[in-house]
Amino acid sequence: MSGEGLTEHITQRLGGDGIDDETTNFEDWYADWRAQHIEEPDEALPLVPVKMMLVGLGTDARATRMVNFLKNQGVDISLLTFHGYEHEGKTFLARQVWVESDPTEEFRGRKESREERRRKRRLVIAEFAENHGVSDIFDEAIERFLKLANRYKPRPLKSEYGYTFNASRPLKLPGHETSFNSPLSLRITQDGKMRVTFFPVSVHLCKRKFQEAEQSDPSLFRHESPPNAPRTNDVPEQWYCVLDRSGWDEHKETLFELAKAVSKEWNKTEQEAESQAAQSADTD
Repeated sequence: MSGEGLTEHITQRLGGDGIDDETTNFEDWYADWRAQHIEEPDEALPLVPVKMMLVGLGTDARATRMVNFLKNQGVDISLLTFHGYEHEGKTFLARQVWVESDPTEEFRGRKESREERRRKRRLVIAEFAENHGVSDIFDEAIERFLKLANRYKPRPLKSEYGYTFNASRPLKLPGHETSFNSPLSLRITQDGKMRVTFFPVSVHLCKRKFQEAEQSDPSLFRHESPPNAPRTNDVPEQWYCVLDRSGWDEHKETLFELAKAVSKEWNKTEQEAESQAAQSADTD
């Protein structure tokens, strides 16, 4: 399961099973938690490396070998067991630790700066694009999207080969409690195709233009429930397309025009929100 899939899995189940929880978006909660507990939190990563603990009543040689193997591969994993004893009507549990994670390894991992991690990830993404023979069109796409909106910051995806283009600051839409950080993402699929995803907020801002593009070529876009990006009141789905080299050459200008329109509306909405906030402050 990808980080995005796990985030959606958790979000869909918050407040369920009789648990009263006001949290409705796990990603937002987790970003706040990271900022408070983790040195140099990387907001581009939905999840930090997972700690695993295998707990049971007793163990066997096979389980111990498995956990030792994973630990030697760099997995943060521990194995502990309990032995139970009955004495005079009471139950006593004795804990035994077989394999324990090394806290110094975690400390060393966290010393690496956010920019160093991103730089390494960029190199991995560039190598993936090179190996699939799409470096030229991938670099072209990144450059064009940045020129259309020079305030966007491409942040490398952790579990996929591509970038999310984040705005310089979150956007607030009227009537929405959630803030919106990203208009689109660009990544390379495992079979070397280009996938461009416009998140719901982008479609919300330029709904008519997206509908016109779809009417012009019904085969271009597909719709799906966003695994990670927030929905808007009017748009519950993200729009995406997956294109090979010839498809990219055919449709790239349409995608660039849509990105340009989204950037324009994003800035306009941001300015209107700032103006309203200023007027409200003057009134107070």
